[in-house]
Amino acid sequence: MRTFLAVCVLTLTGSIADNTWARGGGGGGCGGGGGGGQASMAGQAGVTTTGLSVTLADSGTATTATTTAQQQLQQAALMRLQQAVARRQQAYVQAQQARAAAKAAQKERQLANRRARRELELAERAAARAERESSSETATTLASLASR
Repeated sequence: MRTFLAVCVLTLTGSIADNTWARGGGGGGCGGGGGGGQASMAGQAGVTTTGLSVTLADSGTATTATTTAQQQLQQAALMRLQQAVARRQQAYVQAQQARAAAKAAQKERQLANRRARRELELAERAAARAERESSSETATTLASLASR
């Protein structure tokens, strides 16, 4: 019976046009060309496909295997993956911002160091100039005192 159902499902997968196939024996499908034994078994078996569930009926007992739980698991996994990607993107943006801030701070320190060096050079030049001027004034004063 199970082998027959597998063969029927495999051979008729392309011919389920209206999403429902149920064999009652007779023309077409699995039971049509296979003789009385197959037709009577096909009369007991039916395959129905609807949006989210597949129902397999075998000798009056029905087994329903729904894909809803599987889809929910897939959606939860997809959501977790999307959240992980969002966290990575956020971490990347924050790292870029931190690098940009560090670079700006480094440039600011470099500018401050240049300004400090420039001010030191100017102060040293002013001190050297003042020393030269005071020594020339001292020499002039000494020369004028010596000439008296």
